[in-house]
Amino acid sequence: TDGQTNVMIFDGKARTMQMGMPGQKSYMEISLDGERGEHLKEALEKQSVERTGKTEKIAGYSCEVWRITDKEQKRVKSDLCVAKGFGGAARFWIDPKELRRSSQPGWVKQLVEEGGFGLRSIQYDEAGQESTRMEVTSIDKKSLDANLFAFPSDWAKQDMAGIQERMKAMRNQKGQGGADFSKMVEEMKKRKSS
Repeated sequence: TDGQTNVMIFDGKARTMQMGMPGQKSYMEISLDGERGEHLKEALEKQSVERTGKTEKIAGYSCEVWRITDKEQKRVKSDLCVAKGFGGAARFWIDPKELRRSSQPGWVKQLVEEGGFGLRSIQYDEAGQESTRMEVTSIDKKSLDANLFAFPSDWAKQDMAGIQERMKAMRNQKGQGGADFSKMVEEMKKRKSS
């Protein structure tokens, strides 16, 4: 983003994602359990997923387009081209304990059982225009040294707990009728134009 290179390391067993910023020699760690996991679960429940049956070839692999729609906003949020046979990759996002719930959407179970992995993700804005695209360009099957999945010892680990607390406080303030920054900006624009 903005010409900067970011590095992400996913740990399926610990259920964490580490995001490194080489320019700042620092990284932060995000857990997908706890409150973060609850937000992810809520997000999954607000979305419906349609397997379109349309297939494409990306990085030499066949994948099927899955269309993700927001149930509340009634609009397409993204298209994900899912390839099969990638082992437990989907378990990173979906807590294995959640799979045993009978209320779990069928597509979640299918994604895990088929070893699904998204080779391309296209996000759409509220106007239905493409806003973001991420696509796998190549896949190289080989064993990798465990040291590749750790940031250098001189990199600083940022305090995610502090950042998450500030974000939580902002959400709570918003929920209690506190100032919404985007609304404030809109009001200022209206006052300027009148």
